[in-house]
Amino acid sequence: MWQRIQTLYLAIGIILAFAGLFTSVITVEHAAGTIEITPLLFDAQGAGFGGWPLLVLWGGFVLLTASALLKFKNRKGQMRLVRYSFFMLFLVVITELSLIYVWRSGLASDAVVSYGGHLIMPFAAFLFNFMALKRIKKDDDLVKSVDRLR
Repeated sequence: MWQRIQTLYLAIGIILAFAGLFTSVITVEHAAGTIEITPLLFDAQGAGFGGWPLLVLWGGFVLLTASALLKFKNRKGQMRLVRYSFFMLFLVVITELSLIYVWRSGLASDAVVSYGGHLIMPFAAFLFNFMALKRIKKDDDLVKSVDRLR
């Protein structure tokens, strides 16, 4: 399992997803203090609601990628799970952008908003999942070509 490079790519995607759970999406500085909103923060004081939608979507991505990682003997199923995780990452990005819009619209005009490194995490995870999918496809093509020779 670990001798294949796509396993490493999928593991890096899982690590990025776990890191995405702990990094701040946005940081709001205003007169009352500083609020740092993360996916694990369920009550974003005064921001309406917390990051529970991101927590659910990142958790779904981790489950899909981990199951794809463990399904190394079934390449077709592994490719299908990686494609589903692409869709989950798309939902993560859409949810992040919509939550940022909602959080920003509820703030006072004097609040200073800064974005964390969290917005990069889905794109980096997408890149590693894409590389893993290409390598899985390459392995599948190699096995098919060997089967034709027999």
